[in-house]
Amino acid sequence: MKTLQLFVHTYASAPMIAAKIWRYGKGYNKPVECDMLFDTGASMTTIDKNLAVRAGYSLKNAENVVIHGIGRSNILAQRIVIPYLELGGNNLGAVSVDVTEFPEYSNTAAVLGMNVIRHFKCTFDIYSEAEKKKYHDSDGLITLCPKYDLTEKDSLESFSLRNSRFGIWSVNMTL
Repeated sequence: MKTLQLFVHTYASAPMIAAKIWRYGKGYNKPVECDMLFDTGASMTTIDKNLAVRAGYSLKNAENVVIHGIGRSNILAQRIVIPYLELGGNNLGAVSVDVTEFPEYSNTAAVLGMNVIRHFKCTFDIYSEAEKKKYHDSDGLITLCPKYDLTEKDSLESFSLRNSRFGIWSVNMTL
């Protein structure tokens, strides 16, 4: 099974990875590149509305959802399925993402959440100052070992929000 190795750049101690979001359909053959916050505290992968529009997505028929955020805040979002998410040069296939307006001061336009991360065994290796120069001036490396065969992808046509690999994911808790 192929292991993904992603160079990390940190912003205020937050791990950022490079990603490509692809649009499905005629006339969309180039990805939109972005930095994604690697966030094990986010249940869903989320992208900024401006990034979604830049990538060619229409939110007209998207499902309206509420994201429960930090401090009990609720954020209105729209849920779509992107046909291709690329990490480390590997196409992961269809992924469910929530689209919302990120704050103007945000240092990212995308968050990789647990609906994707949970399908990998993750190892973080943060570099020393000497190692940073050796490894492309990155701050570290995230190694993702898939818990599934990377060649088996969910297509957009067969994607189901509740049953596909990168569909919705949540933790149900009783306090």
